[in-house]
Amino acid sequence: MWPGTQSRSLKSQPTVASAIDAAMLGLCALLITGTAHARSAFQIRSLSPVSPSLSSTVVPPIDTEAEAELGQSMISTEWKTTNKVIRTQGSISQKVGSGLIRIPATELELKWENRDGQFYGDDTQGTFHVFGVLSAESSVSVFVPTSKSASLEACTTQKYVGTSALCIPISTISYSDATVSHRDLGPRFRREIIYNGVAKGVVRLAYREFKDDLARPAFSQELTYDIAEGDEVGYSGMRIKILKATNTTIRYVVIRTWN
Repeated sequence: MWPGTQSRSLKSQPTVASAIDAAMLGLCALLITGTAHARSAFQIRSLSPVSPSLSSTVVPPIDTEAEAELGQSMISTEWKTTNKVIRTQGSISQKVGSGLIRIPATELELKWENRDGQFYGDDTQGTFHVFGVLSAESSVSVFVPTSKSASLEACTTQKYVGTSALCIPISTISYSDATVSHRDLGPRFRREIIYNGVAKGVVRLAYREFKDDLARPAFSQELTYDIAEGDEVGYSGMRIKILKATNTTIRYVVIRTWN
């Protein structure tokens, strides 16, 4: 069973762990930035994890008369996971006192958010150096503020457990240099019914499942329905009303798709 889209809250719930994380991040920021002027440039921002969304597409639309030929799909429902991504038009190299955040010009996935904006990152892209030494336990991201008049920010946080991020305005690129779009994360999952003809009032259909466009033989089944007993047929929660079936075509209406 495919899970539904997870709900997300923009409010970060205060916990002992997040308070400790923020305090440690603040202490590290003071050690890294050193001067009062440098310290005034950065912010410590809270993080709330974001989960990819699950969406489905049904063809044909429900309650719409449709027609399919022999061997064609009558109903297809596809599920896919998507997430917002950002692509910057240039690489980022931003100093934070004695620290350095580097992020190449690449596609970054939405990972966290808060009331002020969203954080885009990729644990395999970008680095954070402190006093010239790579911090292997740090993850970097680009903060895109909700307000378009605000600056993009380069951020760093602890991998896997971070609840706060140390962020500083990016001087090399502006808001207009960032393009936000959506990306399919996969794998895609599709269920469909295929018309296989009619003989002596018995309609033959085929059920198929696909993952990333590859058929799953163990989840395929041949179906037969005697429409003399009724013009509504179904399988695993799906319902179709058959209007007319011949040796070449079938006309029908999808009443309900799969859950």
